[in-house]
Amino acid sequence: EFTATINKIQKSGGRLKIALDRTAFFPEAGGQSGDRGKITMSDDPAISLHIFDTQIDEDGIIWHYCDMAEDPADDTSALPIDFTIKEGTCIKGRIDFIRRHTFMQNHTGEHIFSGIVKRDFGYSNVGFHLSDNTTTMDYDGKLSKEDIKRIERECNEWIYKNVSVKAYFPSDEMLRT
Repeated sequence: EFTATINKIQKSGGRLKIALDRTAFFPEAGGQSGDRGKITMSDDPAISLHIFDTQIDEDGIIWHYCDMAEDPADDTSALPIDFTIKEGTCIKGRIDFIRRHTFMQNHTGEHIFSGIVKRDFGYSNVGFHLSDNTTTMDYDGKLSKEDIKRIERECNEWIYKNVSVKAYFPSDEMLRT
């Protein structure tokens, strides 16, 4: 959860795009789908907007996409008639942490898998996609079904050992090895 202020609003059909001065929502990037959740108006906690997608544009602005209406195709069933959302409004944001946590676990699993592939076969990960029901990884070499099963077993062994994970940005030299 976090608090923020609305910086920009764009309306299109029955949808809103909202940019905040800060956010905990992860935008779609690096093959991973954007976060979902809700934002609630600080001055009227009864008003909440469901965030169904989060994207980052070419200018680095993170947009939170939400429906103004219960039925996105019907602008007439939009937010309460007396409700006006405007720039400068303070909000409370809450990401769907169950979904985020699942993505975090799957993303870490992808790194474990890719590390074993690199170590044992010398192949690099050249593509990755993580969504609600699919994770795909592309390598610059071929793996057999037997290879994949063996790698998966080793990944699970590392997970069962509950080995600590260190998140960092490796140096260019480290990446070359």
